[in-house]
Amino acid sequence: FDDRSRVIPDVIDDDTDLSQFEPETVRSNRIALNLVKGDDTELVVVRAQNMHSTLRMAASVFTNFYKGGGPFLKRHHSPKWEFMWRQSQSNYEQEYNADKAWCAVYIKGASVFKTRNDHNMDIIEQCAIASKGDYDNTKDVAEYALKKLGRDIRITHHNNVAAVITDKPDGLRCGIMHRSQQRDTVFSFVMEGGAARTERINHAFITAAAFLEGINLGHVVRHWRQQLIEEKITKGSDEAKLMRDSQKRQLLLTLEINAIEDMYKFKYRPEKPDFMASTKGL
Repeated sequence: FDDRSRVIPDVIDDDTDLSQFEPETVRSNRIALNLVKGDDTELVVVRAQNMHSTLRMAASVFTNFYKGGGPFLKRHHSPKWEFMWRQSQSNYEQEYNADKAWCAVYIKGASVFKTRNDHNMDIIEQCAIASKGDYDNTKDVAEYALKKLGRDIRITHHNNVAAVITDKPDGLRCGIMHRSQQRDTVFSFVMEGGAARTERINHAFITAAAFLEGINLGHVVRHWRQQLIEEKITKGSDEAKLMRDSQKRQLLLTLEINAIEDMYKFKYRPEKPDFMASTKGL
């Protein structure tokens, strides 16, 4: 999911050079969790810079809700959001994406945790609540609200990367889509069995995150391998190290997926994607 905003001046004349106004881009992946425990319901939204981090943080939020005390707003002590976010970041992410990675958590439209200030995002989430769950309508509501505040902003949605999880008592289905200029990957998996539905949902989040991160890293590995073949970079360069570390991270993700598969009965359609297939032999 991708929210992009372009800020332009409210008042311009024929002599105004629009090129001086750089677009303000707000990119975000968003997962909405409607969490229910007893008579209590909380709508928790997780936003982050990339989809796999969003999914991992959502898994932590989900597990904390059901195993750590129920509704967040009724607790005497707030969850350790910062710790949960750090736990969602791998060593690879911390080394290569620390300057870009960010996260925000909203409950019932209000921010409870964020690693950076973004008032536009806050307003969008407040408008999402006002839209009563119709997020497609939120764009128009948010643009109107922001314009009233003196900011003429256009918001566009891009669904190039997505994970849709549906859980029922007899099994869970997850559909995954990853579209790029190089190739499209669309598949689904079904998980059956397991000790508890909450565990199964948590593991589905982690599995989806692993696949999407692995697919992303495949693009990184292929790009720098081609650069290495064409001798545009050397084996001792930082880019070559990034390529090797990306492949090591892919291996860890494969082991993570395999470990979860051992706990359930898995079915893939059309087949299980091998995101390391084109990077082997490096």
